[in-house]
Amino acid sequence: MLINKYDRLDFIINNACQTIQRTNEYYQHLFTNEKLTNYSLLSADEQKILDGNFQFYQQLIPCSNRIQDISYPLALPSTSNDMIVETSSTISNTSFDVNQQPIDFRSTNSWLLRLDELSTNEINEVLAINTLAPFILNSKLKILMTEKHPNPDSIKFIINVSAMEGSFSRVNKTDRHPHTNAAKAALNMMTRTSAIDYKRSNIYMVSVDTGWINDEKPIEKAMKAMINHDFQTPLDEEDAAARVLDPIIDTYRQLAKGETNINIPYGCFLKDYVKCDW
Repeated sequence: MLINKYDRLDFIINNACQTIQRTNEYYQHLFTNEKLTNYSLLSADEQKILDGNFQFYQQLIPCSNRIQDISYPLALPSTSNDMIVETSSTISNTSFDVNQQPIDFRSTNSWLLRLDELSTNEINEVLAINTLAPFILNSKLKILMTEKHPNPDSIKFIINVSAMEGSFSRVNKTDRHPHTNAAKAALNMMTRTSAIDYKRSNIYMVSVDTGWINDEKPIEKAMKAMINHDFQTPLDEEDAAARVLDPIIDTYRQLAKGETNINIPYGCFLKDYVKCDW
């Protein structure tokens, strides 16, 4: 669909990450509000974006018997995490954090689980979102960055948003959340393997660590750490975005200055704006 609709693509940023699978109730406010929305009141730009989603859903309908109409909540997990089943009362649909995300009041989550405690459903979902989806996008959309691109010799970028969980060189590795570790390690290996190939087409592929911006522990444990130790993560979302975009911005800043001998990073893992060990 994208290949037929557009004639060029300059940047791919694989930022659709999932660390913890939430319950169905966690997303309920989104589906409720979606059904109440009067789409005729939305701006032209918003309607254009949604129209693209509707076209995508319509193409899926003939391929799946479970999708009855375009309002089907595709983001809803097909089954709850079968290792952490708690009632809807553990998820607050009215309490939101500073980022307007629902607060998950479950006493535990997959960030604390070991390999034999993880559900197959969550393992599959984390690998699909963090690893399989970037593989598909980076491979199938390459044509928009090469053959179909009006200026195939221009500089393009693929940013694979990763994390230190995917690092093999990290000394203090816990025995928890092996599925997220494996997903990010696989994403890093794609960068390590394919970046040299994509560079031949002037596509610069890197993995970037966002930095520590979220405390993934259950809310009770996170609040205790904050109260007892005055703990909060050292970075925020703006810091993370700056790190993700820096390879692109820094390159274009140098080009704007007229510099020609630019060392554009590729095939590496960037942390705090510099290369780090895999």
